[in-house]
Amino acid sequence: MSLAALNFVEPQQQRSRDALLRIYGATNRLLDEAPFDRITMAQIAGAADVSVGSIYQRFGSKDDLLWALYEIYLSEAEEHSAALAKHHEPDPLSKRTERVVALVCALFRTHRGTVRSLLIKYRQTPDAIPEAFLGRVDAVYNNIIAFLQDGAAGKQVRGTVPFCFSMIMSACRDHILFNEPYGLDVSENGDAVFIRTLSDAANVLVKGE
Repeated sequence: MSLAALNFVEPQQQRSRDALLRIYGATNRLLDEAPFDRITMAQIAGAADVSVGSIYQRFGSKDDLLWALYEIYLSEAEEHSAALAKHHEPDPLSKRTERVVALVCALFRTHRGTVRSLLIKYRQTPDAIPEAFLGRVDAVYNNIIAFLQDGAAGKQVRGTVPFCFSMIMSACRDHILFNEPYGLDVSENGDAVFIRTLSDAANVLVKGE
């Protein structure tokens, strides 16, 4: 699914684009404080300084707004993971793994509320997630797996890189999204230690040590 599939048309006027950015920003801020199903369109409108009708003019439902935010997240994930997959310098596997973990953490941190909301929705009702999104997530995974395999001598890690990547993703989700109450962030030092620890563990797994 894309914004076009939602019948969403990017506004042409700067005033309308500014309003849209305020809606996105307000929704993200509210998602840092409360689950998606507890946030109302009236709260979003108030935080964005727009009318509720203005939001419904752009999005047919609250879920459509969530899909639009997830579209933004996926587009960034696709762009950055594709750049990794095209990287063919002979970097050691440890550096590659560290880059993967840092990228995943940065993406989750920037789009934390959106990703958390989609993960919760998927756990509760998997069929609610548009299938096109799931296919695009697989493409992101494949880009990163290709990047890891390219730096890990192929046959040596065949079958273990996907498992390694699953471990990285799961740990990032737990750390970035689910291990503390809404509104509280992990410290920067905590993130740095987490990234290093996870990278070391992933490298051991991939190398088969």
